[in-house]
This record gives sequence, C-alpha cells and structure tokens, in this order.
Amino acid sequence: MLEIYYASPYAATWDQVDFALALDRYDLLAMQPHFPGYPYFVLGGMLIHAFVDNPAKALSIFNVIALFSATIPMVFLLKKHHSTVMSLFISALLQSASYIMVIAGQPMSDGAALGALWWYFWSIELARKHDAWWMQLLPLALFSLLMGIRLSYAPFAVAILFLWHEDWKKHRSVLRICCFLTRLLFSNLFGLPRSRRRKEVSNLFSNWLSHLRAAISRSGEERQQATGSRYGSE
Repeated sequence: MLEIYYASPYAATWDQVDFALALDRYDLLAMQPHFPGYPYFVLGGMLIHAFVDNPAKALSIFNVIALFSATIPMVFLLKKHHSTVMSLFISALLQSASYIMVIAGQPMSDGAALGALWWYFWSIELARKHDAWWMQLLPLALFSLLMGIRLSYAPFAVAILFLWHEDWKKHRSVLRICCFLTRLLFSNLFGLPRSRRRKEVSNLFSNWLSHLRAAISRSGEERQQATGSRYGSE
C-alpha cells in the first residue's frame, strides 16, 4: 500500500513522457509511446488511469500491482525447495529489494515486465511437469504478454526452446512442435503491433478509454445527483 501511495507522479525522462501521453492518445506515429508500442503496459496504465487522474502515477501504480502479483509465482517456484514460510520470507526479501522498489515506482515498463517475467518462469516449470500439449501453450501466451510490456526481455524466449527440446525428446512429434510454432507466431502478431496496424490499435485503445471514462463519469454524476436529492429532501 505504501508503494502505491508513494508511486511517482512525475515523468522524469522522455520515455516516461511518451508513456504518460499514450494514456490519453495511443499513437505510435506521434511517439505516444515510442516503438514498438508496449500495448499491454499502456493498456494496464489506461485501466488505472480511469481511477487516477495523473497518467504518470497511474503507470507507476500499475507497475506496483503487476510486480506485487509476482509474489504468487515466486512462492510456487520456491516451494519446490523450501517450506511455505521460508518461501514467503524469500519472496518478501526479493520484493523489498531497493532496486525492485525503485523501478516499480516509476512510469516505465520495467516493473510490470519483471512481474510478468516471474509468471512466465512459473509457466515454464508448470509446462515441464504436465505432458499435455495444451499446457505448453501457457508459456507462449505469457511470453506474448511479456513482449507486449517490454521487448528487451526477448532473450528469455530461450526457455521455450529448451522446453520444446525436452518435449521433442519425449514425444518425437513434429505435429506438436508445429502447433507450438503456430501459437508463437500468433503471440508475436498480437503481442507486438505491426506498422500497418498502428492506426487500428490506436483507435481501439482510444475508443476503449473514451467509453470507460464516459461510464465512470456517468456513474459519478449519478452519485452526485443522488446525494443532492437526498440532502434536498432533508
């Protein structure tokens, strides 16, 4: 709660300014934000921005929430080697590290990406335990989410390659690998906006945000009217 309260309300760098401006108008051609667009990070910021007026603070709060959610996969992964109490203690130490708290409290995508990365690691381990082919789609979906938040985390795709290597040694099935590659292709298509789809993505986010704000505004006006009528009757 303190991290949310003290989340930075300022955009201190050009990239942070780009992200903050993107919450009101998502337009890659206007550098709102810069390429490749980070659509899932901006979308998360838009959700918070519907309740928090300051766009920079909205992005910072989304970072804090996304990174805090990573406590769940941290504990699941740590419980393989430690007790539940020790797993919670280690995850608390990781979450309270000074560097983690600094990047989480800024309107950049690093904090949210780190949270998504932990979920991605957990999905890799989960897919290794289960032999069903559809379980291996979860890491691809989370990798798509990760790429839509922070493109610089792309090298972590090597974990998927190791996962496929293990699957190939077990099943020797070309069909399974083809299914995984097809899913990865769709992950890239939806995780990273292509230049030919920039206008469509921009319009989609802008329209969605307008509808959300209109709904919240109507709800606020209705509450004010109800409050006014109640006091008027008294």
